[in-house]
Order: sequence, then structure tokens, then C-alpha cells
Amino acid sequence: VSNLTMTGGIFYLMNHSVEILPGNFTENISGGTIRLPGNFIADAGVTSFHPTGGIVELYDDWDVDCGFLEASCWFHDLFITKSGGAGVVPFYGIRVKNHLKINEGYLQLYGNPVVVGP
Repeated sequence: VSNLTMTGGIFYLMNHSVEILPGNFTENISGGTIRLPGNFIADAGVTSFHPTGGIVELYDDWDVDCGFLEASCWFHDLFITKSGGAGVVPFYGIRVKNHLKINEGYLQLYGNPVVVGP
């Protein structure tokens, strides 16, 4: 069983990615920032990523993937801060309940859906 509870602060994953696999994962994220240079994805069968607050920030100077296969998963806030001509190229769709903010870099969709809002 894996559980992530976050109400504030910064969870900084230097030189890493996040891949949520099906199984016993739960989260209770109501604030703070998860900051990482790599991918942030949830595979098929993952239905339990639905934060009520907080930011996921994708940064650095290399292209990454992010998104969720299942419609029941979403980001609360997603910030893209990619430098050096890098960006985010989602393999799955992206759902954001609050703010999608591109500070630097790009978001290349290739036909994948992006939904922002409740």
C-alpha cells in the first residue's frame, strides 16, 4: 500500500519521474508543490489521483510526458516551466481542475485531449 499526504511545502524530485501504477495507491494532496524534471503519468487502471489542491510543476530543459489514461484522475494545478526549447508532450490526456499555466516551454498535444476546469 502506497500513500501520499501533502498539505504544503515542496516535494522536489531531482532528476526523477513519477509513474503511478495500478494497485494500492492513495493520495490526500491539498496543498504544496510536487516539482520534477521528468514524466508524471498514471497508467491504465489507476483511478485514485485526484488532489483537492497543490501544484505539479514540470521543469528543466528536456521534453517530458504527463497525463492520465483514466478520466477519474486529474491535476489540481499543472505548471510547465521548461527551458532551452523543451516542453511537455502528453502520451495520455491531461485533465486539470484549476489552473494550467505554461511559464516557459511548450505543450504539444498530438491529438490528446486537454480539459481545464471542474
